[in-house]
Amino acid sequence: MAAAISAAASASPAAGSTDLEAEARTIKDEGWRAVALAAILIAGTSSHDFTEVDALIGRVAHGNPRDQVWQIIIGQCLAAGQYDLAVGLTDKITGDDGSYQAVLAAALGLKADEDKAAGDALLRLLPSCARHPQAAYGACAALAMAFPADATVIAGAVAQQATATTTTTANHNRD
Repeated sequence: MAAAISAAASASPAAGSTDLEAEARTIKDEGWRAVALAAILIAGTSSHDFTEVDALIGRVAHGNPRDQVWQIIIGQCLAAGQYDLAVGLTDKITGDDGSYQAVLAAALGLKADEDKAAGDALLRLLPSCARHPQAAYGACAALAMAFPADATVIAGAVAQQATATTTTTANHNRD
């Protein structure tokens, strides 16, 4: 049912958001109800904010189940071109080692060629990617995809940072 509501929300913004919201609220599982309500919000067919969605997701079990709900919603944001919202929601994923940020960075990098907003969102994602080696590597690859003319400069900056980090780590381990 959540998928049907999501499809209806994105297919027909003129469809009665009140009807879609009422239908979404009949979903018993909090995670899927949150996904359905988020789809309505992302499609722009509701005047509400993410307060209810956030509260519903707060009732989903910690760890992987909760992270999966956020990942679905972030995917909805990407599909709808709501890149800034997608980047803003990545902090909600608590059990991530950076792999989901790497996936998001790659998706934004691929879209940046056709949509400048995706490239801008990728640049806003970079600071949080820096906390995880896998995400940092993915972000560098995404930058090269998004800005191919600057790929050599990006690779040089990454190599320089890697050398500095390796030297610092080696010196720290010697002490």
